[in-house]
Amino acid sequence: MNTLEERSEAQAAALHYVRMGGVRERVAAVLARTPGGLGRVLDIGTGEGLFALAVAATGAAETVFGIDPHEGCIVNARRIARHRELEAVCRFEAVTLDRVSDDFDTITLFLALPDLLRGIDIDPLFESVAARLAPAGRLVIAGGFPESAGDATEALGFALHRAIGYVLPTRADVQAALGRAGLEVTEHRSDDTGAEPIGPREMAEFLLRENSYAMARGAAAADVSGIWDDLGPAVMQAHGRARMDARIDTLVAMRM
Repeated sequence: MNTLEERSEAQAAALHYVRMGGVRERVAAVLARTPGGLGRVLDIGTGEGLFALAVAATGAAETVFGIDPHEGCIVNARRIARHRELEAVCRFEAVTLDRVSDDFDTITLFLALPDLLRGIDIDPLFESVAARLAPAGRLVIAGGFPESAGDATEALGFALHRAIGYVLPTRADVQAALGRAGLEVTEHRSDDTGAEPIGPREMAEFLLRENSYAMARGAAAADVSGIWDDLGPAVMQAHGRARMDARIDTLVAMRM
């Protein structure tokens, strides 16, 4: 593979994360049909605000507040909001949930749970989320569950996330923890993002990029070379190809 082709594959992988097969927009559109609208929305672990902005674009929310401790992501989220002319509805702050005191009608975590669980156990996390949820509010959790892997390439995608420190609970784990927080899953949908398999070069770039991202959040540097060696058997089983973020499951929970 020549340098141009290698660059094109890396750009395609990055573009997939941005586009996500339109799943952000599809999930936001389904939420927008909620009777009475979404009210005040809090998007936890918003990153660059892509899901928060998708929700804001539906017009179903009074306001959307995206939070993330990564200042660089918040700078980009604000820039994208300006570009899409959504600043009047959608705002972003580089804070963590413990700095938020208001209640919200809708709370969302889109691809955020595995990162949040690096620093807090699932029970105290959901207890904190439930404390910020209005009495008739809804919690929306969207992400990949490892048991949903359809083949070795998807399983390798989950293994790569685990290797760099992301915590990947099963759907049963999430539902049980929600129950302990007084919340019950009322809706479930699954979407295939159409992710194309990536090769070893892109996998290595993912590990390096995510390690830098974690370090920017205060985590200790990981031994990426050691991680790559440990992944060897899984890479061989998947014939050197991985599907990242291939399937997104969305759970909607409300108070019991």
